[in-house]
Amino acid sequence: ASTARELLNKSDNERSGVLSTAGSMGDPSGIGGLSRLAAAGEALKLLVAEYFSISSDVTIDFVTFTTGAAYRGQVSSQVDAENLINTIVGEGPQNLTNYEAALDVTQANYSPGVASANAINTVYFLSDGKPNQGDVDAGEVTEWETFLDGHGANAIAVGVGSGLTDPDADLEEVAYPADPVYVRSEEHTSELQT
Repeated sequence: ASTARELLNKSDNERSGVLSTAGSMGDPSGIGGLSRLAAAGEALKLLVAEYFSISSDVTIDFVTFTTGAAYRGQVSSQVDAENLINTIVGEGPQNLTNYEAALDVTQANYSPGVASANAINTVYFLSDGKPNQGDVDAGEVTEWETFLDGHGANAIAVGVGSGLTDPDADLEEVAYPADPVYVRSEEHTSELQT
């Protein structure tokens, strides 16, 4: 089974963090008394810290999604990344969950550099696996995978919360080429640092 450790790819070039802030992300995560949104934010901050401990040359694009989706900008420092994550979490969960909008906005704004054998571009997609608007159909899955292939990118879909099923069919549509990763406990979250 996949673990959160698979989130760490130390040869990555440019990252994109796509985070659900839908109403269901306010549910308990089963991780340290945190909501799913707060747990996802902590997981992202662990990833950010790991990347900046390896190199100061890091850029991360952020997208959030609920009923719609929004590009939140690009950061290139650990402090700016953590501040933006804290702002997003602080805004709180609201509305519905639209994977289609999330993928559309990510494709419109993520333009990473050329990938190589030692530089793999990665999109991290964090959600509780409960889309209830904007279903992603087979054609959109193909479009998403073609987009990723064209940018030399992987998509790591991260399911956050103790109530998720494994496998989760909706997260599997986003994950490419590997299976989703599930963060259901403090143990899984702490593995991001190793």
